[in-house]
Amino acid sequence: MFEIRQSPTSFYIGEDPDSPLAQVEVTYEDSTLTIMHTEVSETLKGQGAGLELLRHIVDFSREKGWTVNVQCHYARRQFEKNPEFHDVLKGGKL
Repeated sequence: MFEIRQSPTSFYIGEDPDSPLAQVEVTYEDSTLTIMHTEVSETLKGQGAGLELLRHIVDFSREKGWTVNVQCHYARRQFEKNPEFHDVLKGGKL
């Protein structure tokens, strides 16, 4: 399990949002969080860091009552594989 932190433009793993070990870049508009890009360093590849970040974002969005718009290819694949994420999708679909 990784410690996930939040900056104004991302959810990330690591000590510094300017040089994270893994991150999901996001934007916010009204009550919608848009997932723009996911990046995982070589050090964490294959350890589930990207998926854990997405799970955190889904939980965060549920707590806030927000919807999620998915623009990132990696995140889109994970949302397709994990139907339990679909309840937060903007418009209910990808």
